[in-house]
Amino acid sequence: MILLFVLLAAFVLVPVIYEVTQDKTEANRKRANLIAMMEELNRLDLENEQYRRYLDGENFDEYLERHARDEWGYADPHERIYRAN
Repeated sequence: MILLFVLLAAFVLVPVIYEVTQDKTEANRKRANLIAMMEELNRLDLENEQYRRYLDGENFDEYLERHARDEWGYADPHERIYRAN
């Protein structure tokens, strides 16, 4: 009788323990993903705030000049661009 109880308990407990550990692993993976997404959201919020300041304020010309230099490689006629690799 005791052997039957032990076997029954093993058949019930092993799958339950396996599911619990799998759920915990999945929860940890989702938590890490959530943290990464929140960090990305904070970074994008800061970037958006910087763009708002440029577009709303007196710095619009400065923004255009910086964007033209950094993104498109433009320079003033009297300038030379040197790039260090």
